Amino acid sequence: MGKLDREMKEYFSDNRRYADLWNGSLFQGRQLICPEDLRENSPVVTYGNKEAHLERTSDLAMKQFRGNQVLALWIVENQENIDYSMPARVMVQEALQYGRQLKEVRLKNRRTYEKHQKESDDGQNPYYKDAGEFLYHFRKQDRISPVITLVVYWGDQQWKGPRTLHDMLNLGGSDELGQELRRLIPDYPLHFINLSGLEDYSLFQTELRTLLELYACRRDKGKFAEYLHTHDECRSMDPGTFHALEVLTHSELLHTYLPKEKEVTVNMCKAIDDLIQDSMAEGMAKGIAEGRAEGKAEGEARMAQLIQILIDAGQLSVLSQALKDIQLRNQLFQQYQLL
Repeated sequence: MGKLDREMKEYFSDNRRYADLWNGSLFQGRQLICPEDLRENSPVVTYGNKEAHLERTSDLAMKQFRGNQVLALWIVENQENIDYSMPARVMVQEALQYGRQLKEVRLKNRRTYEKHQKESDDGQNPYYKDAGEFLYHFRKQDRISPVITLVVYWGDQQWKGPRTLHDMLNLGGSDELGQELRRLIPDYPLHFINLSGLEDYSLFQTELRTLLELYACRRDKGKFAEYLHTHDECRSMDPGTFHALEVLTHSELLHTYLPKEKEVTVNMCKAIDDLIQDSMAEGMAKGIAEGRAEGKAEGEARMAQLIQILIDAGQLSVLSQALKDIQLRNQLFQQYQLL
């Protein structure tokens, strides 16, 4: 398990964030999963016996309860790289989860049946109503819980992998048999979210929204710094989100502020101030280089926007640091009446 997988598993073990991830990703912000109804479930599932068995491990799994009954099992798979076998992989993992539930129901029925046989002698109210129930130890009224998997893609590249089982299958072309195979074989679409391609982050209601919005602008240092500067909630960022942001952005600067012990509070204000300066300086230098090399109005406008943010923040030293070219620095300072 990689560092990102470990960190995201830790981050989403918080029921609030886990529920928010699902509600914001699949339910358009509707609060259909409540944090208080969730309980963490073992991500490891096996099926079979000691001689022959299958075992799969997901990143995180939580059961949703309604009263004392399990309503559904929600599984998250974090992906930093493209898995071209993802639909089949998810299908196998979910099938194993259903298999585990069947095994639990059958074991419960066997035990209940044995107890029922000892306590009932007249045979007027048999536990199993027919031969099928008796043979397979699964009664007509027995039910198992739905299993749903969400693939959360954090990678930098565009997802080029299959999104459904049909995308993976060789169906023999577009002839009549191929069309019949496509009709006969159930498709298995992924529940998939690309966190670099979201358009509306307002659907998320916890600190997850801040993390996702910062992640989305991680490649644009100027935009990243602008977000930190204009969103006050960044200065009260909780340590868990701070940890996750450091892992997702691979920031060496943020890494220096990570507490050695989890109970130690991160100096958010100092960390964010330094991150703003570092990001702004890098973004400014890049913007100036692009503006001078390409002479584009867009690059110049972006540079002007960054300069104004620095002016508003009183960070002229950062601006000066970004402008290594003394002649260019003097020119810009005169243009913005800073000298």
